[in-house]
Amino acid sequence: MIETLGVGPSAMRMIREHRNEFPERLLPELECEGLFGNLVASFFRTSFHAEYLVSNDRIDFARLRVGGSPFRQSRAREQNTVSYAIRHWLAFEGIRIDAINASKLARRRDIRDETRVVAYVWELNRRAHGKSRGSVVHGVWKSMPQELRTELTEEIVWLAFEVVRRQVTDAEVRP
Repeated sequence: MIETLGVGPSAMRMIREHRNEFPERLLPELECEGLFGNLVASFFRTSFHAEYLVSNDRIDFARLRVGGSPFRQSRAREQNTVSYAIRHWLAFEGIRIDAINASKLARRRDIRDETRVVAYVWELNRRAHGKSRGSVVHGVWKSMPQELRTELTEEIVWLAFEVVRRQVTDAEVRP
């Protein structure tokens, strides 16, 4: 089932079949269904881990675990994902930053929460477009304080983007 729902069109078919079971405010506009299907599918691929034992072409045992890959992502890979997201988001905004300075921003403790929010939201957008860096994004999510993850609002996201943008445009990129 995870393999099936881990594909955008399959996830969207499931959502359409159970549309009346979802709160209306959570359902996508028709023109956004494809993006929404990809996003839902990416959560099945990265937030769940299916374990099963097959013998004689039949599943004898299966278990679904929340949390994606049972292997912990390295801090270096998480840092690289944050740096990558910052660099590419800023390029999208028309702001140039090299890989070294993007990496410095990603390591700064004073804006750690903001850089993690930027990276997570950038990766959500990539997931909606069928591109994903995989389970490392779950690590970025888990690296944010619990309170921030629980209270993450659109306003907080925009503020995080502004804080990170200002660090570059004010030429305050420092180690």
